Amino acid sequence: MVCDSIKDFQIHEKPCIFVFLFEVMKAKQNTKIRFLLFILFICAVQLKGQYFINGQEPASVKWKQIKTHYFQIIYPENYSEMAQYYVNVLTLSQPAINASYRSDLKRISVILHNNTTTSNAMVPIAPLRAEFYEMPSQYIYPQIWQDQLTLHEYRHVVQINKMRQGMTKGLYYMFGEQGIALVMGLWVPFWFIEGDAVYSETVLSNSGRGRIPEFVYTLKAQVLDKKIYKYDKASFGSYKDFVPDHYTLGFQLVAKGIENHGIEMWDHTLDRVARRPYYLVPFTASIKKETGKFKVQYYNSTMKSLRTEWWIEDKPEIDSEIEYLSPDQKFYTNYLFPHLSENGIISEKIGLDDVNRFVLIDSAGNEKKLFTPGYDFYESLSVSGNVICWNEKAYDPRWEMRNYSVIKLYDFESGKKKQLTRKSRYFAPALSAKQEKIVAVHVDHQSQYALHILDADSGDVLEAISTDDNLFFTTPHWSDNDKYIVVIVLGKQGKSLVKIDTESWHMDYMLPFSFKEIKWPVMHGQWIVYIGTYEGKDNLYAINTDSDRIYKVFESRFGATNASFSKNGQQLVFSYYTADGFKIATLDFHPENFEEVQLNQLDYQYLADRIAPENSFNLDDTIVPTTVYPTKKYSKTGHLFNIHSWIPLSVDVNNYTVNPGVTLLSQNVISTTVARLDYLYDVNEQTNTIKFGMDYYGWYPVISFTADYGGRKYSYQSEDGDYIQLKWRETDLFLRLSVPLNLTHSKWAQGISPSVGIDQKFLSNFENFPDTIRERIEDRFTSPVYQFYAYNQYKKSLKDLYPKWGQIVNLVYRHTPWADTTNSQLAL
Repeated sequence: MVCDSIKDFQIHEKPCIFVFLFEVMKAKQNTKIRFLLFILFICAVQLKGQYFINGQEPASVKWKQIKTHYFQIIYPENYSEMAQYYVNVLTLSQPAINASYRSDLKRISVILHNNTTTSNAMVPIAPLRAEFYEMPSQYIYPQIWQDQLTLHEYRHVVQINKMRQGMTKGLYYMFGEQGIALVMGLWVPFWFIEGDAVYSETVLSNSGRGRIPEFVYTLKAQVLDKKIYKYDKASFGSYKDFVPDHYTLGFQLVAKGIENHGIEMWDHTLDRVARRPYYLVPFTASIKKETGKFKVQYYNSTMKSLRTEWWIEDKPEIDSEIEYLSPDQKFYTNYLFPHLSENGIISEKIGLDDVNRFVLIDSAGNEKKLFTPGYDFYESLSVSGNVICWNEKAYDPRWEMRNYSVIKLYDFESGKKKQLTRKSRYFAPALSAKQEKIVAVHVDHQSQYALHILDADSGDVLEAISTDDNLFFTTPHWSDNDKYIVVIVLGKQGKSLVKIDTESWHMDYMLPFSFKEIKWPVMHGQWIVYIGTYEGKDNLYAINTDSDRIYKVFESRFGATNASFSKNGQQLVFSYYTADGFKIATLDFHPENFEEVQLNQLDYQYLADRIAPENSFNLDDTIVPTTVYPTKKYSKTGHLFNIHSWIPLSVDVNNYTVNPGVTLLSQNVISTTVARLDYLYDVNEQTNTIKFGMDYYGWYPVISFTADYGGRKYSYQSEDGDYIQLKWRETDLFLRLSVPLNLTHSKWAQGISPSVGIDQKFLSNFENFPDTIRERIEDRFTSPVYQFYAYNQYKKSLKDLYPKWGQIVNLVYRHTPWADTTNSQLAL
């Protein structure tokens, strides 16, 4: 290539990636070739977001591993007991989870994170691994956390391995795990991926979200009281209306397909997607083949079928009998955890168009903002007198996988706020009636569960309550006279309700263990009111502790939750679900009007019960083996690199240019190292270059290193008008140290990231350079770079694309202090 200046050379140096796309579209002769070229294009574009990193554990964590034929359990050394349980329960459940798809399973790395307070898990495809966050939610359904993750997350592993056939298997050999990720991302809807996993967790157990009314009544209320949304809106959501998530939608679509066409429907669908991804819409075409309807038609017919079923059992007249105390809102809004106070009702308000706040609603329905909390867990709220008590997330400055749940207090009369605990792991705190003590659920780093009684002034632990079988506690509450604590407990046999005497600390089990969902107990006098799902929806039930008799207090249309007593015990206030969100409702508490019930006579058949295979595996009814597997050290140094994907192109993601070459992508499964190796052939200069880049996140400072080495060519026009081709070798080295710190506090997302780096360039092997040019060339350049990045942003509501208020500062200073001609540059 001939250029008149270095500037022109840089502009036209490499072919644009969009030119490559144009060549893709011209390849009309063969569908498979077109698809392969399209995959090449997508791979090239997606390289900019090639790494999925959720954060790292502290550098002090020492890892160990258990390795079997199908599993590699990687865990902190203080989590050995739970790691042994996981390898046993995964090995036990694997054949049943895979039975309907018969995937060719490969070994999967399962990383256990026990330093986080987040309740979550995920199975990223590239690199393929499962990450389990070992913190149960306070809204956990009646199955222990480890069994839930096993049945749900391993189904994702089965789905991914199902893709290893046909053309997608060929794409794996061509592109690595990124090839499988692209096929699933292009053609398999997210609602199917998660809905199928919910199906797995439900039919292979006695519980699962498919048997939880709260899981479905968001969709049920929308379909019955609003309308069936168009497929695209239902699948991708809306900023105007609340749309149930892909878990809820997906389970209904998957389960109804199984009910009407058998599990083979989805088995064949995944087969066709994997074997023929070059079809324009392979997932849709397969649904058409199995059901006679295309995907959107299938969605519409399924929603209409569900609407008919729900119409039959619906009782809309209940809504007209409810007295709502919360004001109407323009957008979908939830009023949760209502409490009656002398000044009105205090609740947490969570809306589409505003951040969550604590509000006070007076008797006339007027709403007043009391306080805006930080990033709370939306799991509980306690009010006693003029003091509000809750827990919210606190962050480690450096390590994303280490965070905390701290207890906070706010006096809405004086305006004083207080953080009671620091670096703690407390959940669902409840303030006693006398405001002297707080009961909260505590989870330690070995997943040992307890109730802690704290001094409300100092935060000191006054008492710790636990069980020999390590039952998990959820949403404890004090009785009106502080003599008792009522709490839901969860174990291998499901859930029960416990009353604890606060003098002797004796525990009375008020209900038998069951896999029926129960939650949120409150107590006044001899009455305990709780939420039960015995009849297919969240209704209010009461236990008379004097007689041990059980009564139905209130039947909801969709669901009622978060009940609390008035101070005199003559009124209940609770959150009542409607198509516009949870509203605050109230009813008089008159025990003489209650209907006594026999729990063993209450039953409801869910969709999951109709489609569960007969005599199939049920994890809740199976004894998990206690085999002790050998363990050994997991070396962080020995597992720095893990090549998971590759592409037969070299792509510059910063300039969106593509060249012939090869790119190798590496990320280790504990996400401490990401690396990339490129070979590229520059078609313009006809030169070869090797590029290597690596970021190491395992230490407090992040270390970034890049190295490029290759030939360069340039056509130079001499004073005589002749063009002279100049050749040289160029080596670029760059090293940077940065310290990204998360300083998020309360409702402000804050952070800084100072960094210092040095850029070193070496030039050598000059050919055909005239002496006049050679004498002026510096064969090395050294350029230190200093950067300071900081942000401060107000937290966002669900509708916010950007925060309503925030600042970002990015200050960069670069100079060349050792060059013959000193230069510097400051950018802000």
